Amino acid sequence: MDEPPPASGDEHQCHRIALQRCSRLLLNRRQGLVDDQKLWDEALGAVQLCEDLWPPADFAPKLVLVDASKGFYSLVIHSIGEKLRHLNLGRTYCDDEIVVAVARVCPNLQTMILEENSLVSDTAISELATRCPNLRFVKLRNAIRVGDEAISDLVKNCAELAFLGISYTRCGDDTMYAIMQYAEKLHTLYLNDLGVTEAALCELLRKRGAQFDTLGMASLDVVSERVIHEIAQSCPNLRRLDLSACEEGDMTEDLVDMLVLRLPRLEALVVAGIDEISDEYIVRLAEKVSVEQFWLAPPPELT
Repeated sequence: MDEPPPASGDEHQCHRIALQRCSRLLLNRRQGLVDDQKLWDEALGAVQLCEDLWPPADFAPKLVLVDASKGFYSLVIHSIGEKLRHLNLGRTYCDDEIVVAVARVCPNLQTMILEENSLVSDTAISELATRCPNLRFVKLRNAIRVGDEAISDLVKNCAELAFLGISYTRCGDDTMYAIMQYAEKLHTLYLNDLGVTEAALCELLRKRGAQFDTLGMASLDVVSERVIHEIAQSCPNLRRLDLSACEEGDMTEDLVDMLVLRLPRLEALVVAGIDEISDEYIVRLAEKVSVEQFWLAPPPELT
């Protein structure tokens, strides 16, 4: 049952209720609890509530959409427009058309999550980079059609970018060089299973290592002894490091010990799935740092 309407003048609460109602309607549709016509009729009422009582300019609304038609995306996005700051479209099967439409009407986005959307390509991300220069948090995990061109545009145009997740995309060395050149505020980077070279990775660590707080480097074939020493030398502020499943490199228990010794701020180190690292060693390592898997979690505005 919907919440009662808020008292007159409580614009913040009114806006929250409208967005919650939209999200709940979408979820009910996904579960088959409402048909398309009911969804549309009730959504129009919820969006009208937003339009009638806009919140102050300093209020940043959030919206998490799940499995909606393009018509519904258009309705909600155009109704919010410049007010929208944080948007999660992860695992929604959206495509370039939807992302480009969002970019064109929501220029003040700070968060964009597009993970697990295999239809999103460089075209959409480049448009997002051009239209939404205030982006700080971008997650594109397993967006398999996204590559160097788009991420280069993103780090070049979005000077505030601090969190970037590009694991399991088509990104390679050109992305590493773009990050070196432009990403002055980037402190959290996930590049699991990318096709990068050892040389480019080491150069990235030398150039940007001091600003990194979190690095996800799982399943990178080029994590060699040279790369490990570069991390130890160039990343003094690192708190979390994922090196799991880096089986093609030179990882040994002695190198892990060296990392722990050389990185005084290290809180989490994941080295599971490496033949040279025994389970017994990981148990001992857990006495010094966390060995639990960690992920690029959404920012607080979306949790």
